[in-house]
Amino acid sequence: MHRVRIIVLKARRECHWLRQCSEPRAIRHWRSQWHTARGANSQHGATIDMKSGDKSPHSKKALRQTRTAMNDGSHHRDATPRRTADAGSSPVNERWYGFCKRILQLGWVTLYRVRVSGRENIPAEGPVLLASNHQSHFDPPLIGACCPRRANYMARRTLFPFAPFAWLLNSLGAFPIDRDGVGLAGVKETLRRLRRGEPVLVFPEGTRTYDGRIAPFRPGLAALAARSRAAIVPVGVAGAYDAWPRWRPLPGPGRLVVHFGPAIAPDEVRALDDRALVAEVERRVRAAHAVAQRAWAHRAAHPADAGPLIRLLCQRLRAAV
Repeated sequence: MHRVRIIVLKARRECHWLRQCSEPRAIRHWRSQWHTARGANSQHGATIDMKSGDKSPHSKKALRQTRTAMNDGSHHRDATPRRTADAGSSPVNERWYGFCKRILQLGWVTLYRVRVSGRENIPAEGPVLLASNHQSHFDPPLIGACCPRRANYMARRTLFPFAPFAWLLNSLGAFPIDRDGVGLAGVKETLRRLRRGEPVLVFPEGTRTYDGRIAPFRPGLAALAARSRAAIVPVGVAGAYDAWPRWRPLPGPGRLVVHFGPAIAPDEVRALDDRALVAEVERRVRAAHAVAQRAWAHRAAHPADAGPLIRLLCQRLRAAV
């Protein structure tokens, strides 16, 4: 009988060792917190009868103390805080974004003599939808460099399979969407960033223009504005189509103008239905584009204002291709 008892004890010890080896680290962590909390409650004279289900005030108080200890991890040694899911909130990415923004601003001003107006119309805080016309590949980095706040961008999912470029896009606040539309994942990610109080750049046309004119807006903007309760800022871009149309593989010389129109307040957004809201946003984006187009035409009438560096760079690129 003594020998059988020794064999049983050895088997139990081996089973406990196997469970410790195969058990995930998170389960072992919470198990240790549970035992530690139970030991702390027993030191204070509290007892919890899990089998009998005693509902006395003393047991309820001990159970609350145990749950609190498990949640805050105060009884666990070297409890590490959770990392936030938003990588853009870390100071390192903020500095990286600021560095890239300064480089882009220097490049836009030096090569394309960019002019910006209406930046005071962007709210200093809170969720904002930047609704812009879409002329070329220049639009996302151009508007991001001109915006005084850190903006988030939608990017085609086909740009993310290349790992280094995907890391660059993610570090600058871009997230993937389907080519034919925003899709469910894109809508969820857009709403998540708006509810954090961040600006998100959207192109209601859905694609780049074919002839330089603004195409009719798609109705998806109304759903985003209604669910997020965000202000809508119309953005007009001029000159990007002439510098880099969609049928040209490489950009050419030119001048760029960006204008931010007056914002549509969340109260005004809630007062309009979906169709009226899309029509109002389209009207304001066309008005902002008209302001930018007039400024671009005025500057285009002065050829001496064109940047010589971009002309030289485009000549070298075309010669290399």
